[in-house]
Amino acid sequence: MTVMIYGCTGYMGTMVSEAMAQHPQLSQLCVLSGRSTTKVRNLATRLSLPWCSFKLSDSLIDHYLKDIKVVLNMAGPYIETTEPLIMSCIRTHTDYLDISKEQQSLQLLFQSLSAQIQSANIIAIPGLGFDSVATDCLAALLRHHLPTATHLNLSFAFSNIADGIPVSRGIWKTNVRNMFSAADMNLACVEGAIQEVPLFYKSRTVTFPNAGKALVATAGGANCYIASRSTHIENIDTFIPIDVNIMRLILFLWRVFAFLLRWIPLMHWFILHVMDYSLTKGPTEYQRKGKRIDVWGEVRDAQQGKVIRGSIQVMEAYGFAQQAAIQGVLRIISDRHISPGVWTPSQAFGPEFVLSIPGTVAYTFVKFEHNQQTAKSSVSSTASATTTASKLAAQSIPPLLHGSH
Repeated sequence: MTVMIYGCTGYMGTMVSEAMAQHPQLSQLCVLSGRSTTKVRNLATRLSLPWCSFKLSDSLIDHYLKDIKVVLNMAGPYIETTEPLIMSCIRTHTDYLDISKEQQSLQLLFQSLSAQIQSANIIAIPGLGFDSVATDCLAALLRHHLPTATHLNLSFAFSNIADGIPVSRGIWKTNVRNMFSAADMNLACVEGAIQEVPLFYKSRTVTFPNAGKALVATAGGANCYIASRSTHIENIDTFIPIDVNIMRLILFLWRVFAFLLRWIPLMHWFILHVMDYSLTKGPTEYQRKGKRIDVWGEVRDAQQGKVIRGSIQVMEAYGFAQQAAIQGVLRIISDRHISPGVWTPSQAFGPEFVLSIPGTVAYTFVKFEHNQQTAKSSVSSTASATTTASKLAAQSIPPLLHGSH
């Protein structure tokens, strides 16, 4: 049984490869792979791991996967790498994992290729990164406690609101590609349908367990899509903390850069190449050390006037994604109770999967009951809003699933 890390030399790929090389079980199963022979060979030599190198346009791709049990795709942009890898996985009966947060690649797996993946008797689990796992599992836990929920809100912030971590080069490049193609701008689930909506089209106030009270505005793509697949809640919005003045500046700059990228020839190519030479690969271990993130969620039943809010705290996003990917691989190779098909992390491993990631803390969930008029006023599309449920008597409930230990 062999696990291949494809895209092992990128920022996240290197982090995961280093962790697997030190893992008592996975170090004996892991093979490194990627497009650059020199980079893959150098990393494999340093980590004392076997390796191979091939491009996804290679007609011999099936040859490299035929003896592989699980492929962990760490090579972005995923809209370019997911399809050739998953098609080879279908032909070679190889399970597939990735840490994608790109809606187009998620749609490819969940919608376009779902039937083929199931027919091939393989498992595909995209989104094993911070953006999806933390919010997906929290959303599933909340829905477990309110199965009739009609609305879901999700948000996250650094536990110390003043903290910050440099964004990796790969994420910057993905954002530029999205601006160029107008993909994954901002998504919401409205009456059961995933729709593109204006950036920051809603705002509200959220009280995080450590970061405290903050104004948040809608922004997100993959976490909304994944939560919709997992919970089937009809109305979902994802939020990020934002300052009003910064929000206006971001909207202005976003529109300017989006216009330049789409209408000036070669601008997209030029910016990507500048990024390759001017941006660091990603944050250092020192920059990531000690950083933690509050993840907040709220489900609401608009008909019954019930609300449940809950929070978890996790390590910073890069370390979290590293550990989530490793835990995902371990479960795939050891748990044969997962049915063939395409699954979100919480569907495949259960909502409490997030609690298996080192450093995760679950806070007590709080249940509110109030009248329908109050419930309907909880979010405004034009200005910051809060729910008055917090003024009512609250009932604390354990965040874990009933019967869990």
